[in-house]
Amino acid sequence: MTSASCCVSSGELSSWLPLRTQKTSLEEASNFIGVPIPVPTYLPKGCKIQEVFIEPFYERPSGSRITLLISDKKIEKEITTHVDNAGRTQQRYEFKCRMQMRMWWSENGGPGKPPCGDSDNCKLVDVGEGKGWLADWGTYRELWFWPRGYKPGFEVVLSPNRRMPKKELIKVAESMTYVEG
Repeated sequence: MTSASCCVSSGELSSWLPLRTQKTSLEEASNFIGVPIPVPTYLPKGCKIQEVFIEPFYERPSGSRITLLISDKKIEKEITTHVDNAGRTQQRYEFKCRMQMRMWWSENGGPGKPPCGDSDNCKLVDVGEGKGWLADWGTYRELWFWPRGYKPGFEVVLSPNRRMPKKELIKVAESMTYVEG
């Protein structure tokens, strides 16, 4: 299940996070999972990492999901109630930002099979010296990539509004710095 959808005209991405997600800092998240978290050195004009969240997995901290909210303005969140396809009611944080970056540690590096299934909307693209999968979902995009290539490391998903040019999205991905631990 993806947590990205799009606000059509504003250049913002409408998205959500589970309530169990906790606000944190990059340093605290790195300390919890035991490895440095990669961050982009390039972001679109005026944008910065506004907030960092962790969805902790205490049984295996390295499997925790890290989310960076990137925008050119303060991000407002509200708790909403949502009914899923199975009829279950869930609460979650909903927000709008320019870009969302989700990541988690993976022992299997590299692009492997497309994370978006056999959809024609998913294409293998060059990301620096590596590869990634770019999926176009109508009103938003997702770029799945691995900053360390085929070595164990983070699997990263960048989700901007579709209005962000593909070249700029790939430029953000290529700028990811990864401190060897």
